Amino acid sequence: MASKLVISKVSMGSDNENLNSKVIRHAEAEQYIKSVQSQ
Repeated sequence: MASKLVISKVSMGSDNENLNSKVIRHAEAEQYIKSVQSQ
């Protein structure tokens, strides 16, 4: 359910903007996961 909500929100903007924000969010998520695992 949550992923569908994200996809519908993402599809509203321009493709380039969406791609950039997806990449940024993915990088932030990876950094967050690493910081949590290292604690």
